Amino acid sequence: PLLRLEAHDIHTKIYRGDRKHDFVFAGIGQADLISSRSGTDLSKMFNSVRKSIVLAGKSIRYFGGMSFDIHGKNERCWNSFGNFYFLLPHFELIKQRGQTSLVINFHFADQQDFELQCQTLPEDLERIVSQFSGKTEKIPELLNCEFNPGRTHWNNMIRMALNEIEGGCFEKIVLARQSKFEFA
Repeated sequence: PLLRLEAHDIHTKIYRGDRKHDFVFAGIGQADLISSRSGTDLSKMFNSVRKSIVLAGKSIRYFGGMSFDIHGKNERCWNSFGNFYFLLPHFELIKQRGQTSLVINFHFADQQDFELQCQTLPEDLERIVSQFSGKTEKIPELLNCEFNPGRTHWNNMIRMALNEIEGGCFEKIVLARQSKFEFA
């Protein structure tokens, strides 16, 4: 799935895999997007995601997230995502338990919109298949990686969080760490 994604010139791509490669997911294109630059109406966002999942069934996958501080200023690297950003890929290539599946997601407003998407489906599929050459290319060499906060500060934050939980002040604490990777 990662090689399939690399071969495409489609802007929207998603990749997720576990460490053991028991589950690998590649998403291409956009069937639906629920996002906002303002964090004033989170209940509307949650209702939109919940409604889409209920209508489509349990197997639908929206990918994304939301800002930890919806009223604060986002880091520059997150500006294009706004305060929340949840995407339903148009095409999904899923490898799980030795089986590979292709899933096609539609999100339509009415019957006419659905029929139009069905008409363009063969062309969209052809484009996805034709852009994959089948060659296995190596992932570019890793030149540099940086973590913020660094290891010492991160370990201190973990110890402090665990002490607060053990002391009964909190049940759960979410810590965040930025990872930057530079490839050749």
